[in-house]
Amino acid sequence: MPRWICCNSCFLHPNADRKLAVTSCGHVICSVCYQRGKPGKCLICSAKCQVSALSNKSSPDVKALFSDINVIATKHLAEISKVLMFQTRHQSRLMAHYQQKNEKQEEVLVRMRQEMQQMTKTLNEQSAYIAKLENSLQQQRANVSSVPQMGQSSHTPHGHKPVHIPYNSAVSLSRHSSSSNLNMM
Repeated sequence: MPRWICCNSCFLHPNADRKLAVTSCGHVICSVCYQRGKPGKCLICSAKCQVSALSNKSSPDVKALFSDINVIATKHLAEISKVLMFQTRHQSRLMAHYQQKNEKQEEVLVRMRQEMQQMTKTLNEQSAYIAKLENSLQQQRANVSSVPQMGQSSHTPHGHKPVHIPYNSAVSLSRHSSSSNLNMM
């Protein structure tokens, strides 16, 4: 047995006359100290407990408490290493998948930014064209509103003043009559 194993009451190591036992409350007690205590009660903490002798027939759980820590550590480190390698391999695959997915998304983002820049350029061009058309329309409206209306103007559409000739005058006949009417004069 390892050197650290001793009775928690007298702190003596086991020998031929002094056998060790483990209580259900987690204390180690020698057969001599156990005789001094009350049956069913721990001499160390006074809790109700059961006592199991330390031997090769002890349960695996009890034996594990007294195992060499280096043996246990080596065994568990090998298992931990195996599990760690497995998990690391799968995490790496998952990371590679997400990196590839991220790269594709970044490519889409670049294309979308380019399309957005092109659309912004087109929108600006169309806005400038619409502004030009609106300005032209306003100028045409201003020109139309500044030209006098036929009934209100003293000028004809060709820029000539209308001539007022009495109906019965010769000029009136020459201007408005047919050639047969002119012969009658």
